[in-house]
Amino acid sequence: MRFLTAKGAKDAKEFRKREEGIVDMDIEETAGIIVDAALTVHRALGPGLLESVYQTCLAHELKSRGLKVECEVLQPIL
Repeated sequence: MRFLTAKGAKDAKEFRKREEGIVDMDIEETAGIIVDAALTVHRALGPGLLESVYQTCLAHELKSRGLKVECEVLQPIL
């Protein structure tokens, strides 16, 4: 899986990937980042707000952690 991230480069190949904004990440590492970001947003905001508020805040939190985020992307129905 590929995600955009701001992680530092370890070698020349990694540096080129970083310049292009592409770094391979393990699915477990990615899931951990997402779950931690979701818990951070939940703890900060608490319950009772509109879903759109949580969506916007989670997207911001994920971007601040270096992930590329796209919200409500249209998908074709097959």
